Amino acid sequence: MDQRPGGRTPLPAGALVVEDGGALRYVGADSAARSVDAGVDPRIAVAPDGSFAIYAKRGFMDETDLWRVGLPNGSAERLTDWRGSEDRPVISPDGAHVAFISGYTGVGSWYVADLPTPGHLIGMAAARQLTNTALGPIRPGFPREGWTPPPSGAVSWTSAGIAWEARDGQHTVVP
Repeated sequence: MDQRPGGRTPLPAGALVVEDGGALRYVGADSAARSVDAGVDPRIAVAPDGSFAIYAKRGFMDETDLWRVGLPNGSAERLTDWRGSEDRPVISPDGAHVAFISGYTGVGSWYVADLPTPGHLIGMAAARQLTNTALGPIRPGFPREGWTPPPSGAVSWTSAGIAWEARDGQHTVVP
């Protein structure tokens, strides 16, 4: 499923709702709701089969890390614990990989990693940086040569790669 930029992410049997303030709730098809987490960014990625979701959650010094929750009844577990923020997750069509933006290098860049088994983190060595890998020098008043902007709109993982809207147009990167 594509990343949903709103506060309500529909699922095959219910929805994930991010309320004002970042409280994440799962609302079942029967309208029964349960709290999942707090401090959550509303851009949530849901696995193609609806079995889990990945989202960014604010932590220490307002940096974000990625978290995963099994649906409909799983508990939240941390996926990343890097320096800098990781956010805007998107899940591969086969549900085995996650791509996300990380500011680890000081420049928001796309990374991709295999989804770890439950209870394990995505380590830096396990992730591959896809964009902004060979930036040119900084020239005042100009973007860095080779810079690929992060998304400012919708994100999806298609057969052509990870596609997103940015202020300067459409972009695609092959994982």
